[in-house]
Amino acid sequence: MPSGHEILLTELGGPSDGHRKGGIPTPPSAEHYTATSNIHMAETEISKLDEGITCMQKCHDALQKRRDALHQFKMQESSPLAPIRKLPEDVLLRIFTFLCDRIFIPGSENFVLTAIQVSHHWRHVTQSSPILWSEVSVYTDDMVSDKEKKMVGPLLKKCVELSKDVPLNISVESEGIAEILGDGCISKIGENACRWREIKFADGELLKAIDNYIPMNTSFQQLQYLFLGGVTHRFVLRQAPLLTQLIVEDLPDLNYGIIFQTAPLLTHIELSCVINPLRTLTNVHWGKITHFSSGDNNYLPEGFHTLLTSMSNLSSLTISGTIEASQTVTLSLLTELYIGAFTETNVLDYVVTPSLKILRLWRRFDSVSIINFIDRSQCSLEEAGFSYIPIDNRWCVEGLRRVKRFYVDYPESIIDLTRWLTRGTQTTATSLPHLDLLSIQWIRNMEYMISDLICMLKSRLPPVEDENDSESSSQNDLEECYLTVVKLKFKEDLAEDEADDLNDFLESDIVKQYGVDMTIRGSTLEYICTDDLE
Repeated sequence: MPSGHEILLTELGGPSDGHRKGGIPTPPSAEHYTATSNIHMAETEISKLDEGITCMQKCHDALQKRRDALHQFKMQESSPLAPIRKLPEDVLLRIFTFLCDRIFIPGSENFVLTAIQVSHHWRHVTQSSPILWSEVSVYTDDMVSDKEKKMVGPLLKKCVELSKDVPLNISVESEGIAEILGDGCISKIGENACRWREIKFADGELLKAIDNYIPMNTSFQQLQYLFLGGVTHRFVLRQAPLLTQLIVEDLPDLNYGIIFQTAPLLTHIELSCVINPLRTLTNVHWGKITHFSSGDNNYLPEGFHTLLTSMSNLSSLTISGTIEASQTVTLSLLTELYIGAFTETNVLDYVVTPSLKILRLWRRFDSVSIINFIDRSQCSLEEAGFSYIPIDNRWCVEGLRRVKRFYVDYPESIIDLTRWLTRGTQTTATSLPHLDLLSIQWIRNMEYMISDLICMLKSRLPPVEDENDSESSSQNDLEECYLTVVKLKFKEDLAEDEADDLNDFLESDIVKQYGVDMTIRGSTLEYICTDDLE
């Protein structure tokens, strides 16, 4: 009987009987010798080809390296022949000035700092042109690396040095930056105070440090704009015969008598969070002031009403705070009025502004007070903006009919607002027939807004003129202006059905035939007319 191993080998196709029984193995066939010979020949050829490829690759790399070197040499030799190299230095400087209006520190997109690396010629032109280094903005925050912060002081100092005798425009908006700039930079800024033209120091400690380096007899002969923020010491404004705009934040003491003596041309004053800002009112000529802003003051001291009366040339007024008054003030030349959220509601009851063109109000004003103010002033507004203020059909007043730009934030009722906007009269198809830009921010009550919005936009699109009807453009005598820009900011992203309704309108023929671009981006709907409506 065969053994188990023999049975297993037989089933698996094991050795032949001769081999299995200990016989002599069968010799290889001629095919076996041929295959073996072919394989050996192929391996030999492959080895030779691999060697050839390696050799060719080395030759290719050497040729490529040589080619790159020759190309670089060619570019260097061609540089003097470039057309821009033939430009006179004054023309090249004008180009540089156009491309770089300000240096930002730190910043990776400063043209001047890039230009000095292009060639020796460009470096010579830039470094010998003080105007290119005279306007600098510095801003540092947590996103700025320690390495970049170390370069801020030396770069700003170098800019001041290269600006030579040109007036300086320096803006430093970061707080706690005095230590970053270092004494060398701070002293250089102070020593060149006579060249200050437009200066903004938002950090009081920086101003205090710079003030220590300003020479005693220095006057601010070039100064036109001065912003002082967070002042921690009594800063003395030296003679500034050209100063026209002064902005002050957190200044503990301010003597207006001295200010008007040292800055006779001062016309713009803005006070923000200033303690007792109007302590010194005697012998001060406020009649020259054309722009006044109380900033974020929540309280304006007694006497501010009298101060307004003395500002006979006031054209722009921004106030935010409690005002005590007993009689009406007429500001005949006032064209812009901005009233902040903390102002008492009765401020509109004693102000008359017949020349007013721009009115912006925040909170705490009811419709009756606003309407009465507009009627009493008999003004004709061109721009109006209201926040948290209900707007409804009671607003159909003559003073609003020529408004071109209308801004509404947090409308109380989008239904009342859109119905008022689309409300027609005997002579016009809308309450604001000259409206050109409409901006509504943070719309609530979305479920009721879509249909009224579509109605409003349809009524405000320009009419399609029939080429065969010569009288189509003069079928009525109404002087209609049409919306060219609409921006609607929703409180939340549009729901799917609301977005579908709007998109259906955007894709409709009534929109496409007028060449308008109307898109939804997240929670904002933007409509921009691309046709020339003239």
